[in-house]
Amino acid sequence: MFYRTLKAIQVLLFNFNYLMNRLALRFLGVKFGNNLKTFAITTIENPSGISIGNNVWISKNVALYASRGITIGNDVIIAKDVSIISGDHDFAKRNANINRQGMKRAGRPILIGDDVWIGEKAIILKEVDVGRGSVIGAGAVVTKDIPEYSVVAGNPAVVIKQR
Repeated sequence: MFYRTLKAIQVLLFNFNYLMNRLALRFLGVKFGNNLKTFAITTIENPSGISIGNNVWISKNVALYASRGITIGNDVIIAKDVSIISGDHDFAKRNANINRQGMKRAGRPILIGDDVWIGEKAIILKEVDVGRGSVIGAGAVVTKDIPEYSVVAGNPAVVIKQR
């Protein structure tokens, strides 16, 4: 009986956490579809530049830096400690302090296709398209487009096989 009560409390808190995160994301201006499951997201930059599809799972400590925009498709799983970074810091001016040069805004957004799994501690960098059905291995650093149904790993990420 005690175990069932604890389990019921755990489920209640788990669902409350999802609800609060969804409300916070909506308040920030993030666009998202049905059945978004998310834990605490550590960092969101430019929330109005983020669009999330249906049936998406986002684990804890995920950082979304959307200076150029991030679109996440349907049926996507994002493991914990993932960073998705769509911009760059500007540092070209030698006569200005580096911490005052801001972000470069030019370039295309990151597009993550449907049915994608992004492994723990992966990093996806600017102007990348992740093709439908792809899997990004844990710790991978994605710097180039990933073809559909590819499995990638490494730093920099390379295709190791097809699904």
